[in-house]
Amino acid sequence: MIGVQCPERLNDCIGHDLIVETLCNSFTGELVSVNNNEIELLMENNNLQVILCNTICSITILPISMIDQPFFDNFEDYPLGDVGPGANDGPWAGATDGFAFVVNIDDEGIRANTPIDRFGFQLLYFDNPFAANSPPSMVIDQASREFNSTTVGLEFPTPIILTFDIRTVQTESLDPGIHAEVNIGRARAGRFVLATNGNGELRVALFSGSPPDPVFVSDPLVFGQWYRISYELDVANNRYNYIEIDGERFDNNGAGWEANVGVFGNDIQHILLIQGSSDADQEGIYLDNVSIWAPISC
Repeated sequence: MIGVQCPERLNDCIGHDLIVETLCNSFTGELVSVNNNEIELLMENNNLQVILCNTICSITILPISMIDQPFFDNFEDYPLGDVGPGANDGPWAGATDGFAFVVNIDDEGIRANTPIDRFGFQLLYFDNPFAANSPPSMVIDQASREFNSTTVGLEFPTPIILTFDIRTVQTESLDPGIHAEVNIGRARAGRFVLATNGNGELRVALFSGSPPDPVFVSDPLVFGQWYRISYELDVANNRYNYIEIDGERFDNNGAGWEANVGVFGNDIQHILLIQGSSDADQEGIYLDNVSIWAPISC
């Protein structure tokens, strides 16, 4: 129980959405007022709900972000085909022929390998334009999409979290090479790389510097297996706070690692996807459920 009197700090949360659990009910709404003994929530039906503080068991602040919300791209609403300018004229900028295509999971035959709880019927497939039977672009292509309508500069005060699902098309180790990059900022302020190393091992890495050096390298992963990746970029302090691989967090004992902010400029308000390898033996990757936010709390 919170107590007879409402915590004074709740005044800082006025205007934010809360979930309030009481002895008998759960209420979700915008906090509009706080006094000594009760709070008022504006509910979805525009009614005011008065809640006595001595009946409250818990209060949860719903996610708030300093960037445009929501940004979540699961590719379900895209026409099948190229995501960039071209046949479908999609929202991703800078894609050229052979870059990446929205495909149907069942047509690709990967439904059995796809966690049903977080996948629909469509995802993004990165072709390798250097591989046999690929479109003849013969370039490493890239595309970006803006996640914020205003500039995210070098002093942006809140860490940015990028989350996505990724797996290699191939199910066995082939020649070394980069499969893909998933970056925060077209200038790669945050740079995530999925690659096969010289020992034939699949690993993920975070990079910093120019020329770039890996500051984090994972243990070997499994080819053809989905991984959910999250990493947090602290723009103002030029730091990766952590990376999570299928929920396992790595943070360098709380110290994080140096990031890439400012090395190539301050154009940070984009997600940048890069088709990774010029090695013809690499078969491409699948990508889905891209989300990004910069959480703040009241």
